[in-house]
Amino acid sequence: MITDVAKLSISPGNKGEDCIGNGNYIDEKGNMIEYCCDECEFLLCCVVDNPHCEICKNMNCPRKNNKY
Repeated sequence: MITDVAKLSISPGNKGEDCIGNGNYIDEKGNMIEYCCDECEFLLCCVVDNPHCEICKNMNCPRKNNKY
């Protein structure tokens, strides 16, 4: 899993739909998890069909490890 600067385990790709940092998820205390896409270094993986996904070498990515 990839951890961002806010210590969230993010899941880049799939247009951001699976990522808990997309502003649509609630934490275990019932608080909305803040939208953090603007600060994310993987933003391009979410906003476009990234042609580099197949050659990406980030083994922490859940898509690279076929976890999605």
